[in-house]
Amino acid sequence: MTTDSKELNNKNYYDEGMEHYEKNEYDKAIECFTRIIELETDNELAYYNRGQAYHKKQEYDKAIKDYTKVIELKPNNVLAYNNRGIAHNYKHEYDEAIVDCTKAIELEADFSLAYSNRGAAYNGKQEYEKAIVDCTKAIELEANNVKAYGNRGVAYQGKQEYDKAIAEYNKVIELEANDAKAYNNRGVAYSSKQEYDKAIADYTKAIELNNNYALAYLNKGYLLKKIGINYEQAKLCLEKAKELYSIKNEKYRLEKIEENIKELDEYIEAKKQKENRFTKILKETEEIFNNSEKKKRSFLNFIIPSERTDHNNYLEILRRWNSYTPIVADNFHVSKGGGYFLKINGKGIVIDPGFNFIENFKGLNHYFDEIDIVLISHAHNDHTADIESILTLLHKYNENIKSSDNSEDTYTVEYDLVQKHGDTEWAGFDREKKKKLIDEEFERSTKRKIIDIFITASTFKKYVGMFELKKSINYNLHIIEAGYEKSFVDDKFLIKAIKAKHFDIISDDSSVGFLIEFDDNVILYTGDTGIDKNIVENYKKISKNIINKKLVLLAHLGGFKQHEVGYKESDGYKSFYKNHLGRLGLVELNNILKPRLCLISEFGEEFKDRRIELSEIMDNLYKGITKFLPADIGLRLNFDEGSCKVYGISNIEIDTLKMKKDDIDINETGICLLRKDYSLHYYSKTNNVKEGELIQVLIDEYENSNR
Repeated sequence: MTTDSKELNNKNYYDEGMEHYEKNEYDKAIECFTRIIELETDNELAYYNRGQAYHKKQEYDKAIKDYTKVIELKPNNVLAYNNRGIAHNYKHEYDEAIVDCTKAIELEADFSLAYSNRGAAYNGKQEYEKAIVDCTKAIELEANNVKAYGNRGVAYQGKQEYDKAIAEYNKVIELEANDAKAYNNRGVAYSSKQEYDKAIADYTKAIELNNNYALAYLNKGYLLKKIGINYEQAKLCLEKAKELYSIKNEKYRLEKIEENIKELDEYIEAKKQKENRFTKILKETEEIFNNSEKKKRSFLNFIIPSERTDHNNYLEILRRWNSYTPIVADNFHVSKGGGYFLKINGKGIVIDPGFNFIENFKGLNHYFDEIDIVLISHAHNDHTADIESILTLLHKYNENIKSSDNSEDTYTVEYDLVQKHGDTEWAGFDREKKKKLIDEEFERSTKRKIIDIFITASTFKKYVGMFELKKSINYNLHIIEAGYEKSFVDDKFLIKAIKAKHFDIISDDSSVGFLIEFDDNVILYTGDTGIDKNIVENYKKISKNIINKKLVLLAHLGGFKQHEVGYKESDGYKSFYKNHLGRLGLVELNNILKPRLCLISEFGEEFKDRRIELSEIMDNLYKGITKFLPADIGLRLNFDEGSCKVYGISNIEIDTLKMKKDDIDINETGICLLRKDYSLHYYSKTNNVKEGELIQVLIDEYENSNR
């Protein structure tokens, strides 16, 4: 064959191949490009286009092989690197994808798609911040890059910032109204926000746009089953998903789908039974059941793994009253016990989780897996009540980590094992073999949640029947006393237990406070303590040791006592409150320690409308030395490069009744009281936040939350 005739043949095959490709006739396209390669083994374009056709057929290994050949023939082919990166992404080979996309960017610095595709690979590795950076760069280079918006949405979703994710998917839909994937992904985000009607509408739309969209059927089926409103429809969706995934032979998904269909069959059959007292009780209590299931779903969202993106150091108050209130409560909204939450260099520390702690913690949008360390100062209920809840949640969290009935829960150990063994091999294991492999992998997995719990001897004595001492438990138990210290070298902080004087029913000698050092900061938590000569001497030593540190004192007031009024300097500590600081003890500790900030906590409910007044009195006593703030649920102190600021309300949009928050100088922090529930709110006095407007917004917010 002459050169001219070979070139003519190649051109004919090429044109024919491209025509088939445009018609989605990928097998015929592959045949044409293969003919060209047989005639001309170094035809770069033929390899590239055959690679694209294999890509469309989801035969990624063959696509990668062809793209690799293109790169051998033309090392600077940007598109080949980019497309090979995409193929690696589909194979979950994210490191290889990142290498290829990075090479494409090196060759062409303004290649928007390569940034977007590298962002997708970072999403696959759950490195969401890097994904957002890449997708944002892609959008800067190409404002209408649909894939970049979609991938950035996935990253926000991974970070559990669902509103931001929804905004990204909205943009995709605005640019490309028929993007079924965007509707499906937005549905997942709405489902995570428990906006189930919107989620179902989006899954339905995705299916309308692509009636072979297996994942949309699957998500809709799972959700309908989960919320229990239409088991028949849920079954139809899952059966369609099963049909579509059977074509791909995705055995792991198919196994989970079949398990769910089996459960649905049981539910549907049960509803067909002849009416009797058993069926009547189920029917009559259906609304109650659905309501309880809704609350359960909210709880389950609380114990899924979170993406820890908040690397700030902060102290958050999750406590309102002392021990009397939760036992003899005024009303649900007013009466809140609680505890404290401290985040240092990524580690989450719970201090004294009393009544309502978990409720308050979840209410401030935290996730359970943020808890790494628990400190307990003594055995009283208002400091320990939720320790059992934490242990229960820890067990449920780890069980959830092992396996899920939803094939799309990629955070499980089982999902990791499927990727490791492969879909076919995993499907061949029987139930017992799978359980054994999951349990073994869980024991060594970094996904396993283990909490360090530090408790006093009296607390251990109180809860001795609750703590297990087996090797397989998911917590490390440390019995502590005054003088104990633990350095967390990797996380750069130190915890010390300090002496307290407090009778906790079980012991009068084991209560402690805590001193926590990080960077050049110290948080000193007094715990519940009275004042005597020994306690004072101990605090004087502490003061000398931290003289160059920036101190925040978290002081437990406890209340006032009548005998404090008889104070005489010559009597020493005779008139001081014996079991708490009281007024005199609060003054004594501030005289010794001279903190930059003192948070007054552990109020009795009798102080509910006088806390601001007490803090102002203390402010006047220590003007220019110490700032005093009454501590209430939601008060957060941010520590950053030597500064300590209140994270409070910095602006009010009165037209929309929305509040914005930002860091506020502690000396410019105002406090207002919402009498509806006697909650305190912290705002900027210098940013034109008017207290009257703030109270109106808070009233509206309170009333909306109770409808």
